[in-house]
Amino acid sequence: LVEPMEVGNQDVAANRPLKDLVADACNELHLVPDLAMHLAICDRINQNPYGTGDDVVKAIYKALDNSKPAVQWLALKLLETLMKNTGPEFYRLVAQKKLMKLMQEHATGKKNSGFMSKFRSDDLDTQRQKEECQELACVLIKGWAEAFVDIKADVPLFMETYLKCQREGVRFPQLIGEDRNYHTPPPVIPDESPRNASVQDGPGPTTVIGNAVPAAAPAVSQGMPNLTEAKEQADL
Repeated sequence: LVEPMEVGNQDVAANRPLKDLVADACNELHLVPDLAMHLAICDRINQNPYGTGDDVVKAIYKALDNSKPAVQWLALKLLETLMKNTGPEFYRLVAQKKLMKLMQEHATGKKNSGFMSKFRSDDLDTQRQKEECQELACVLIKGWAEAFVDIKADVPLFMETYLKCQREGVRFPQLIGEDRNYHTPPPVIPDESPRNASVQDGPGPTTVIGNAVPAAAPAVSQGMPNLTEAKEQADL
């Protein structure tokens, strides 16, 4: 097992390369996400978003592309925390074609059901981890589509990825309060299917990791997003 970083000891990570911090945070030996390490990475990003954010996104992409679902799930949890505790500069770095395409593959289940999966038999634990990864990817994609609908001109791939997944037949789960806990107050996209309780109760204290550190943010307009308009723009 990996010893978690103690909260308040983030200065220990101040001089370590960010790619190493991300790799440690996504180490499959973690039984639960390391909140202190997540917040240490958030601090580094917030100090210099454009100088550090790109390295973090590249390292997260590498973990998300890992063949082990345990690593993928930890990477998704780290990405969730970063999106809830950073700002617009980091949002734009995440809303890039390469990363969002990989998120789409996780949400559709294609990432963990490729050609090689036909030649190996997963145990029950591995199968559960794959389902948890797919569920969490769906939650994040839908949450981002809702949260950033009013600034979709700046981050269009959040809504576009959500609509592409819909066209591929993805059934998005019902979001709960913490899934919408972003600095930008989200409008609501109608829920399509119940949240999978077994996945919601998956490994790790998600209610802690999912909470954003309080920060002042300008209010934005509420209301249902115009999905027809968004779909037409996504198809252009």
